[in-house]
Amino acid sequence: MIWFDVLKEEYQHQAYCNGSCGNRCQNVDGAKKPISLGISGSRSLKNYSAFAEKVHEWIERNGRPAQMVSGGQKGADTFGRQFAEENDIPFVEHHHNDPRYRYAQPNKYYARNMALVHDSTHLLAFPSESSHGRRLGRDWENTRGGTQWTMRYAQNEAEIPVDHHWAEDIE
Repeated sequence: MIWFDVLKEEYQHQAYCNGSCGNRCQNVDGAKKPISLGISGSRSLKNYSAFAEKVHEWIERNGRPAQMVSGGQKGADTFGRQFAEENDIPFVEHHHNDPRYRYAQPNKYYARNMALVHDSTHLLAFPSESSHGRRLGRDWENTRGGTQWTMRYAQNEAEIPVDHHWAEDIE
């Protein structure tokens, strides 16, 4: 996995999960993996200070991540990069224009989001009730939408813990 390649030595002793994930973050030998926090969310998210407050709350509950991972879009992804830079946390970006995703099926966005999830031990998502003018609602387990799909994939396929805050609630 990519996230082991980017960890800095000084973070390895700080970043261990507190068990909130049901021990899914343990290595085969039972040792804790460093936390890799995936950030996914609405491109229309505009309030950085509210976003940062939610990430700080997550860190208080779960521990400092050894790295943060995001998809390189505007909104929540950009805020994730900014937060990581401001807090000296290594950052990994999976941008959809990366050549590795060019021919991915069903599309490059899903491939990018799958890579984001697989490089994460936890996902913090900021979905929106609407996307491109479509009303999605808050039933994230059954609606369309990139962030909602990423949340389902993280929870059901990768089996990593997912926390979320609706973008409309933190504006």
